[in-house]
Amino acid sequence: LKRHRSEDRVRQARRHDDALSRFYAVLLPVDREIALALKHVNERVAVGFVRADLLAAVEGEHLIVSTPTGSGKSMVALAAIFTALAEGRTAYYTAPLKALVSEKFFELIATFGAHNVGMITGDTSINASAPIVCATAEIVANMALRQGEDADIGVLVADEFHFYGDPQRGWAWQVPLLELTSTQHVLLSATLGDTAFLAEDMKRRTGCSV
Repeated sequence: LKRHRSEDRVRQARRHDDALSRFYAVLLPVDREIALALKHVNERVAVGFVRADLLAAVEGEHLIVSTPTGSGKSMVALAAIFTALAEGRTAYYTAPLKALVSEKFFELIATFGAHNVGMITGDTSINASAPIVCATAEIVANMALRQGEDADIGVLVADEFHFYGDPQRGWAWQVPLLELTSTQHVLLSATLGDTAFLAEDMKRRTGCSV
């Protein structure tokens, strides 16, 4: 039994390294500096949920990352966004407040450059056709309602996903899960409870691992 577990760990590590090698090979021609920076950070990340989730993000799986603040959720989100940029898919990053959207907008500009990042809120639109867009959750929910699977959203990072259960605003986190079935969803929160039902539902409706 111990031998089988050891072999499983070795296979998982090899799978992780192979996937990341393919990822870096794709991203290097797009932006060498960004690719090398991500590789450097990944090499310093301890083996555990972060490295497992990095692998899942690179491979296009849905992710529900419910861990304490400061434990690496942002790194997982960046991996998904990096991958989308390398593959020519549009990435959206949503947050519940305009102030948080603006904060993330400038953070992503510092990482990807101003030409690659845009922002859309109820009263602001900056570089909206960029490959990476920061937006309030309601903006993306309305896009999902209007366009459904035709919406140009390859990856959707939904920060503060615990708003999913809010009686007034929860619809803005629920609608994209229902309508954007071809989109890779990365759901982030430090205060989620049991998400097994959500993972099962997402896998059933999209056919993609969670």
